[in-house]
Amino acid sequence: MPGSTFRILTLGCRLNQSESDEVARALTAADLVPCGADACADVTIVNTCTVTGDASKSSRKLIRRAVAAGERVVVTGCHAVAAPAECAVPGVVAVVPNEDKEALARTVLGLGGIEACAGTARSAAAGEAMFAVRGSFGVQTGCDAACTFCIIPTTRGAPVSRPEAGVVAGIRGQVQMGVREVALTGVHLGRYGVDRGDSGALSRLVRRVLDGVPELAWLRLSSIEADCVSQELLDVMAAEPRVCPHLHVPLQAGDDMTLRAMGRPYDTAGYAEVLRRARDTLGPDAGLTADVMVGFPGETDASFRRGLEFVAGSELTGLHVFRYSPRPGTKAASLRDQVDESVKKERSARMRSAGAALTAAFGSRFVGRSLPVMIERASAGTSTGTSDNYLKVTTHGPAAAVGSVVDVRVAHADASGVSGPTTWA
Repeated sequence: MPGSTFRILTLGCRLNQSESDEVARALTAADLVPCGADACADVTIVNTCTVTGDASKSSRKLIRRAVAAGERVVVTGCHAVAAPAECAVPGVVAVVPNEDKEALARTVLGLGGIEACAGTARSAAAGEAMFAVRGSFGVQTGCDAACTFCIIPTTRGAPVSRPEAGVVAGIRGQVQMGVREVALTGVHLGRYGVDRGDSGALSRLVRRVLDGVPELAWLRLSSIEADCVSQELLDVMAAEPRVCPHLHVPLQAGDDMTLRAMGRPYDTAGYAEVLRRARDTLGPDAGLTADVMVGFPGETDASFRRGLEFVAGSELTGLHVFRYSPRPGTKAASLRDQVDESVKKERSARMRSAGAALTAAFGSRFVGRSLPVMIERASAGTSTGTSDNYLKVTTHGPAAAVGSVVDVRVAHADASGVSGPTTWA
């Protein structure tokens, strides 16, 4: 008799994805059978996001689709905290808040009619197939910042850090399942350890993970706020060859007036200084990427133009651009001078173009040089992956096993990444 099947649909941040992966591993270990996002499953878990109004709409849409498919649906994540009544629609059998996510697998296993697979081998094989070569591990949750556009401090609570030993054990478990690269992630990663009064905890955690999991090929840091990029952390990154030379430092706006309205804890001069220190410490080949929001209330043509100019003249090597959408319950949602959607669309296109130019210029530095690349997919003589400094790479050459780190000699660069042959036989 085959066992019950499950799928997990995840929206939002990398921490959400990491938490979904943990639940998937727990259910697979209990001999349930994972299936793809588009398949029909006995149980569907929707891990929601509510960071913006658009994210909340997407969460509600995923819930409705899963219910319409006739599956039993379990809803968790930030939208489940912010608007539990919106999540508890007919067909949803459980709404699990973020603080109870660790018990999510037990909630699913406790549903009536859930049966394990007849043999662990089939379930284990399916579980291994779910997890990518590149993974993430949540080391921290919660936020105590006061950004006017964000409701996450309400849905995630105050900062809480995982014990170092648990992080090391968890990452070791991922590596044993075939993960080759792990990104440390959190709601506010730079606040790791602050709840314990330890401002240098993140730097020590990096060292402890590397020492405790010697089989891990690469360790990466996910998004970290500018005011948390300490010189100690940069020095650790520079000294450890298995730490990827890449930082994602949210900018949100390249204009001081807009940053003040957002409640961000830095100005453009301070942000630029962080990038300068990072470049000086990590070297000219390091990737430095950022989030940028367009269309925040009160953003004028002049402030947007200043933002474009700041980005174009910065040390950044790539952008993730998104449009502001009002989130009920946040201060920004009630601000005057909301920007028209057509203006947001036009500004988004222009900022994306600026980001594409940064990526193309960064990639062009490596033409004629070799980059180390983690291969993620390989088919019919073509392999794709990600470099240590976060460029997307396509390569042709000797067959490369997924999970291998190969050197790629860059022959071409554009806004989508770089390409060239492998330089190993």
